[in-house]
Amino acid sequence: MQYELNKSITDQLKGIGIIFVIFGHLCLLDIINMPSDKFDYAGVWGVTIFLILSGYGLTQSYLKNGIHFNFLSKRFSKVVIPYIIITLIWIIVDKIIFNVEYGSIQIVKVLFGLNFNYPVDPTMWYITYIFMWYIVFFVVFILPIKNVLKVLLIISISLIFYVTSFNVIFDWNFYTFAFPIGIVVAYGFSIMNKYSVKIKYQNIILILITVISFRLFLHYIFKVFDLTFYGVLSVSSIFLTFGICSFLIITKCKSKILAFIGTISYELYLIEGKFLFIYGMPKVSDVLWIRILDYLITIIISAYVLSKIVGRINKSIINRRWL
Repeated sequence: MQYELNKSITDQLKGIGIIFVIFGHLCLLDIINMPSDKFDYAGVWGVTIFLILSGYGLTQSYLKNGIHFNFLSKRFSKVVIPYIIITLIWIIVDKIIFNVEYGSIQIVKVLFGLNFNYPVDPTMWYITYIFMWYIVFFVVFILPIKNVLKVLLIISISLIFYVTSFNVIFDWNFYTFAFPIGIVVAYGFSIMNKYSVKIKYQNIILILITVISFRLFLHYIFKVFDLTFYGVLSVSSIFLTFGICSFLIITKCKSKILAFIGTISYELYLIEGKFLFIYGMPKVSDVLWIRILDYLITIIISAYVLSKIVGRINKSIINRRWL
């Protein structure tokens, strides 16, 4: 058997990830009241899923196709172009409707993720963070050394980040190990595929992973969770990701709704935070669940439209390269 996560699983994981992010933001702003303030950090669980999948996906691609000098330009088109489009829209809306002024230098810094105050949308710290890991990945994996040393070097860098508390903003502290874990998983799968490691009791092992992962997650998040110990939330979120992933594989879940949400998850991320943290949800009704439903429908439609616009732009760029 091949050890890898198929597109169905990864799309559903992305769907679950963005649902966690949106839910966490709704709890953080007290729009939804939960019995525990731990749910305010559900966004951390979701972002951890995205980072693990990102590290996993890049490593899988590297192992199959190698790495080339156009690596960063490809990441730019997939990550930065959608971000620039939606940020320009926000800047225009802020100017026309809310009379918010941004200086020219400030706009340039915002568009390239170099304004660490994130004045347009405070949730956009992720763009800078993920691109930092892309650069680290490119520099390490283009080195003429064995793959195992590359993986160990990435792990060492993450440990340095953690020990030195390297961060540009507070949120970075929660995700030190997520991206490297994705790399480790992909590399581990490649080794098992290389040596044709057989699993006779695959479902039993997956069930054990599911139970143990959820058990550890609940232990860490509800018993020993401490905001001063960022590693606790980071590690517990990683366990949660493993638990959900193995559960999806065991149940052979193929949710079309989760998969659809997963395919526009990045676009949803680019949109949902601005509405909640800056504009607020439109008060279409005094009934809370109707307001939340209206908000969800609005961001899903907007994200879908944005994904189509980005798809056309990237297709145009690719066609121009071949002219």
